[in-house]
Amino acid sequence: MTKNLRETIFRESVRLWAEKGYENVSMRDIAAACNIGTGNLTYYFPKKDDILMYYHDKVMDYAEGLIAEMGDELNGLSGYFAVEYMFMYYIVFFVNELYKQVINVPALRRRYYAQHHKLYRQFTGKDLDRSDWAATVAMCNMEYGLTDVDLLEGEFDTCMEKILETRFIMDKRKPSGWKAELEKGMTLGRELVTEIRKSPPVIS
Repeated sequence: MTKNLRETIFRESVRLWAEKGYENVSMRDIAAACNIGTGNLTYYFPKKDDILMYYHDKVMDYAEGLIAEMGDELNGLSGYFAVEYMFMYYIVFFVNELYKQVINVPALRRRYYAQHHKLYRQFTGKDLDRSDWAATVAMCNMEYGLTDVDLLEGEFDTCMEKILETRFIMDKRKPSGWKAELEKGMTLGRELVTEIRKSPPVIS
């Protein structure tokens, strides 16, 4: 029951945001749409921002699921690049306005950094340090800036290459051969995007 109610809250929130805009939907509105009290709602999601970040995590899980289906060829640094590429494609072309809400909430920005930092460690197995954290922040900030001025929609491939390269401008321990891994990851990411274009995913 707990999981079902959490998912109901998520779905109703997304529906309301699509109809009215994120800023125009209150926690009271979401509770009413779910036929629950606000106290019950805040038990699952203390703030509206938490629901938005839950959406982010679902998109990330979806991206990683597609990677897993492709088997052993998608691992290591190239797998990481492929996930980031596909993740951003989905964000930019399917939920752009909600993503812009995430990047404009300071607390969510830090959580966003942390999730993508964790993803890097997951694919590379690195024992991360402050240099790696700075690299993640630099990469995400480049991504935020390009999205905020709507450049990613028009020049997605070129922009994503620059965003992913930014990861290594700040990384003092950049692995050898990272450029070849980036090229491979971009290629694999394009393959995933081709599948998305055939059948746009529904995150639920």
